[in-house]
Amino acid sequence: AAHAGWRGVSLGIPADLVREMAQGFGCPPDRLLVGIGPAVGPCCYEVGPELRAVFRRRGRDPEAGDFRPGPDGRLRLDLVGAVRRQLREEGVPPGNVEAVGLCTACRPDLLFSRRRDGPGQDRLHAFIGWRALPAGPA
Repeated sequence: AAHAGWRGVSLGIPADLVREMAQGFGCPPDRLLVGIGPAVGPCCYEVGPELRAVFRRRGRDPEAGDFRPGPDGRLRLDLVGAVRRQLREEGVPPGNVEAVGLCTACRPDLLFSRRRDGPGQDRLHAFIGWRALPAGPA
């Protein structure tokens, strides 16, 4: 399990995780099943051009569609889209990736959002386990 906000995504944490699963655990990328939890969506994640520059400096292609103008013309970041792209580039089939599809900023009734609520207001928790599955066809 990994958490990756804009800093982690710009540093390539999703791609690193796929490589570590392959090298450290012998799990081929095309056999990984990935779940992406709630995240601030491009509907609410307004950013400045300086963040696009950070992605560029860290070797991430800011022109790959992760940054795009919102309805108001302001720059938005699609974190889930950026994670999906990194996973795909590392060999995880798009059909093996599922996203919850909830924007943390849009759903105050369900989710905390640091961007919406500020620091120190609440926390999100995840419970993650590991279980062996029967070997299937390679």
